Amino acid sequence: QVMQIVRDLAGYSYGRSDLVRRAMSKKKASVMIKERQNFVYGNEEENVPGCIKNGIPEEIANHIFDEMMDFAKYAFNRSHAAAYAVLSYQTAYLKYYYPVEFMAALMTSVIDNPGKVSEYIYNCRQLNIEILPPDINEGDAVFTVSGGAIRYA
Repeated sequence: QVMQIVRDLAGYSYGRSDLVRRAMSKKKASVMIKERQNFVYGNEEENVPGCIKNGIPEEIANHIFDEMMDFAKYAFNRSHAAAYAVLSYQTAYLKYYYPVEFMAALMTSVIDNPGKVSEYIYNCRQLNIEILPPDINEGDAVFTVSGGAIRYA
């Protein structure tokens, strides 16, 4: 979004707008002071017309830049946010509709971390999911689902 704002309002190129985005995300103050000047007033050497030349008043251009700087303090890429939202939805769906399978897979994913396994076993008990003891005849190298319960690995 920052890239689109500096391109649309101040006439930045795609490449230069990406440099601004990176400087904001890394909070490089010296670069951002220079970019404020470029954004508001332009820079002929760097082929940036600036907001004023594009008909945006100085006060509004500075306000927009301030808003972008505030936003950059906690900004998160929209495509990453969308991907995490999908992952969160899928995870919640699986936990709700397939709790036994979900918890078995979750415990298998941390099988080398006894503390996490214990935490998830506690969660299973809260969800009324039975944890079966290890069984030499039915056991596996991972946590498995057996008759609606989880067989300990």
